[in-house]
Amino acid sequence: MFEDLYGASSAELFVRQLREAALNCYGSPLRSYLRLLVEDQSLAVRIIRSARESVGQTMPSEAAGEVRRAADRFALIAAAGELATQWGLTGWQAGESIEAANRCFTEWIDGRGTLGNSDVEAGIRQVRAFIGAHGTSPSIA
Repeated sequence: MFEDLYGASSAELFVRQLREAALNCYGSPLRSYLRLLVEDQSLAVRIIRSARESVGQTMPSEAAGEVRRAADRFALIAAAGELATQWGLTGWQAGESIEAANRCFTEWIDGRGTLGNSDVEAGIRQVRAFIGAHGTSPSIA
């Protein structure tokens, strides 16, 4: 599940350390983040645009509107991480948030199984399955 254990000897130990750190530090950078966000809105706009362009590059042109809206959400999450990184609140390297968002978006699309409208695709699968199971039955008429 974890690509990097950040020095922990096992995934279990990493999870324990992460849980403890989250309990001890929960919310602590939020005030700084919000203050910096208000003070440097022009940087925020630039980073959001950059993140949208980056995530948008991984999206095929035939993607449905719901896929495009999801891409926008992934981009906003990436931008939030990049801003926090630029302001020294994360300890991450520049670009890590965008890279992670792109990877998550790609995996989301793969898990979803379609770039189209998921309801339409699900309906088509159900009709095909029904016809496959009952297509030669004389009671379908």
